[in-house]
Amino acid sequence: MFWLKGKVELDQDQVPPYIKWLSLGPCNVSRRYVGYIVNGYKFYTRARDAKCKTQNSGVTLTALTSSFAITKDHNLVTEKVFYYGVIQGIIELDYWSSFSVMLFRCDWFHVENDDYGFARVNFNKNCYSDDPFVLASQVHQVFYVEDQIEEGWHYTIKNLPKEFFGFDETEEAFLVEPNEVLDDMIGNMVNDSDDVRWCREDIPHTVVDMHGNTFPNYSDYASGENHGNEWNMAGSNLSCIGP
Repeated sequence: MFWLKGKVELDQDQVPPYIKWLSLGPCNVSRRYVGYIVNGYKFYTRARDAKCKTQNSGVTLTALTSSFAITKDHNLVTEKVFYYGVIQGIIELDYWSSFSVMLFRCDWFHVENDDYGFARVNFNKNCYSDDPFVLASQVHQVFYVEDQIEEGWHYTIKNLPKEFFGFDETEEAFLVEPNEVLDDMIGNMVNDSDDVRWCREDIPHTVVDMHGNTFPNYSDYASGENHGNEWNMAGSNLSCIGP
């Protein structure tokens, strides 16, 4: 965060407003939800999923990762890596009422392909516990089907995005109350430690392309729990499901 703030201060006239707000960091008070609609998918947290007959908490993320084929090889190889997990929390970070960013806090599973090339995950083996957060706009939905032969293993089935209709943009933005307000969420997550760095400095800085709906206007959000009008809206590719 200090690195970004320093870059902004060097050339404030050329920096877009949302980058300036990003450099300040989010507010200490954030909101947590049980569900969210993005990219044509309806997502639930795993706890909310446990009360339903359907699955909506599975996520998959595709990333380009550079690695060496062997230890003595000096040529980097870039390839797609697929990550699979489940949503444990849906958190909205407020950047001083200028815009909000939705994050999914996930448990990631160990992945391998079977003899036929089908991807499957082991629910008993979690990975990347130090990197649980992902932007909601980055993920796609996946279902898990239990392996009837080997215990703990589940096969992955990618879901197709859907179109949600019937939301009137003139309606109130926040349809229902969120599941919970997290007072000083960041402090609670790290046991109220005051000496915490939220910018990783053990790896080189990476510049990535920004999704068009990553920073929607704050007033465009509507999120909440399943109480009749049950969902949310954020950006042009999101919709709300009516009663």
